[in-house]
Amino acid sequence: MGFLVLLGAAQAHAQASVSPGRPGRVDITSVDSITRLPLAGASVRLVSVLDTTRVYDATLDARGRARVDSLPAGPWVLTARHARLDTLGVGSVAVPFTVRAGRGATVRAVVPSVSTLVARVCGSAATTGTGYLFGTLRRAVPTRASPRATATVSALPLGAGQVTAPWLDLRIKAGRVERAIVTTDVPVGDDGRYVVCGVPTETTVRLRAGGPQG
Repeated sequence: MGFLVLLGAAQAHAQASVSPGRPGRVDITSVDSITRLPLAGASVRLVSVLDTTRVYDATLDARGRARVDSLPAGPWVLTARHARLDTLGVGSVAVPFTVRAGRGATVRAVVPSVSTLVARVCGSAATTGTGYLFGTLRRAVPTRASPRATATVSALPLGAGQVTAPWLDLRIKAGRVERAIVTTDVPVGDDGRYVVCGVPTETTVRLRAGGPQG
């Protein structure tokens, strides 16, 4: 997916304006709340709220840190992108912060915990002990080798359509284990993306996809 998650911490929240003065310094740190590891190699971008043409880019080091000097005082927004975020369907992490004239600030980019991710992605469909699946449905295209064969992936997503997700649900009732197949159908968006919520965290799911009819 491509969700924008507004999580993180800074020494001060963004304000409408800040008195002009000497530039400040920002120290960036990061952590993955799931693995407890830093986001080494993440690409970060700092954009001024008052002047969006002011942009500073940096790459986090092996410790998931970076320092940006000489930032004009005022409110800013940091966005961080990393392969780890893509695998979670987050896309990027955004953190607002404020630079004080002649002072330093610390900004912390945080990958949300599992429970936070599920709650944000699934909303009211999020229940205890469940997670979510997400992906992009793409249109198969004929290969040059054989007109009847199709490529498994194409460059274009498949808009509309439906994804069906069945899984085995095990429950203990009156001292007996009851088994049932739960099937969930979810729509595919115009960008080819889909999300299946309410999936148990320990189960096997075989997805079936179908394009628009007609």
